[in-house]
Amino acid sequence: RYFLKLAYDGTNYSGWQIQPKVTTVQGTLENALKILVKDFRALIGCGRTDTGVHAFEYFAHFDTEFPLWPEFLYKINAILPKDIAVYECREVDGRLHARFSADYREYKYFMHFRKIPFKNAYSVYHVKELNLNLMNAASTYLIGEKDFSSFSKSNTQVKTNICNVKRAYWEPI
Repeated sequence: RYFLKLAYDGTNYSGWQIQPKVTTVQGTLENALKILVKDFRALIGCGRTDTGVHAFEYFAHFDTEFPLWPEFLYKINAILPKDIAVYECREVDGRLHARFSADYREYKYFMHFRKIPFKNAYSVYHVKELNLNLMNAASTYLIGEKDFSSFSKSNTQVKTNICNVKRAYWEPI
């Protein structure tokens, strides 16, 4: 089993997960892996992202019976489009799973308060300044073990919708 550490700009993708008739990050990466890995079967990601969402540090795994050669990173990145980059490829214990073995997940959302065309793909423009003190006070209600069932699909593969939120805060950048 190999773990990939990657990043992608999701602007041109309909999210991570393969879907019919649309371009996805998983589908694009799987097509590249099929060229390089003889017995490639499936790529499992650490989670799903929606259309247009970016990932700064994302993990996925795949299995193969064959060892990967030292030039693997160079070759996979040469095949992939410029908006997907694989940073690491590491052989791991076959019991590790990109999604279910994750210790934590981190999400970052960015806002800007002045109209800047170059930030639109990576930040949300908000016309008025926000009160970060009040927003941080409200964010404290998310801290701790909470049931997020109302934000989840029903009948998913997860065992529980209880999440332990360790940090939630707003800061100017």
